[in-house]
Amino acid sequence: CRSLEVYEREMTRLIECANAHKIPLELNMYGMQEVRNYPTLAFWQLANRMGCDVVIGSDAHRPENMKNPYALKYICDILKTHPRLRLLDEVSLRPVR
Repeated sequence: CRSLEVYEREMTRLIECANAHKIPLELNMYGMQEVRNYPTLAFWQLANRMGCDVVIGSDAHRPENMKNPYALKYICDILKTHPRLRLLDEVSLRPVR
């Protein structure tokens, strides 16, 4: 399917760029609770194949989302089943050039 080819091509570009600049990708717990399009399993399967750094986060205006047990279990399951996703303990902020 053409749309799957486009999705994989563009998400590969995004992951390659993030890796090149050492920018972690976010496993977003808010997306789990509001039935949004993120995090998608297809994306994390691709990211796992490529290997990347990740952080667990939520939208800043809803920090209570970090306590949702369903979302936390889903995120933990993704990390367990995708061993090339490297969960970071801390992130340093710096300009991207």
